[in-house]
Amino acid sequence: MSCPSYPQTRVVMEQTVRILKKDLRKMLKSRLGNLPNPYRRKASLEIFQQVEQMPVYIKSTAIFCYLAMPQEVQTRDFIERCLMEGKRIFVPKVLDGVGSHGRDMQVLEVVSLEDMDNFPKSKWGIPEPPADLSDDWKSNAYSCIDLVIVPGVGFDQKGQRIGHGMYVCST
Repeated sequence: MSCPSYPQTRVVMEQTVRILKKDLRKMLKSRLGNLPNPYRRKASLEIFQQVEQMPVYIKSTAIFCYLAMPQEVQTRDFIERCLMEGKRIFVPKVLDGVGSHGRDMQVLEVVSLEDMDNFPKSKWGIPEPPADLSDDWKSNAYSCIDLVIVPGVGFDQKGQRIGHGMYVCST
């Protein structure tokens, strides 16, 4: 009986990690979904109050920020405060059927909070810029973004994140 070769062992380990991550995501999403809305709003406020005290935030001028799913840390009030402070805000627009994993992302600048509040909801319940935006919204902002706020289903004690498992590539 021979030992499995390294490539075979690696494939098995990667498959095992993928399964464990999927199970962990499912458990964490269930817990997040069961949090009462008043608690979620209060926790979101406290999280972003901490972010707003960080030197990287204070120095930032252009922030890429996700628009929250209902069960996530809510970003709308944070985005509003950023805009009031004169910071530029960029949000994602997921493009289905594009990219190496069937999804791609376009980065769009928020021109108006009122327009953002009227974004239609995506199939995941996320406010998302409509496909027919004017050129005012479209941006090639990658060179000016100096802070990125990303969602996470969970984080470990070192701050490493586990996301939704929906790889989206930004080009």
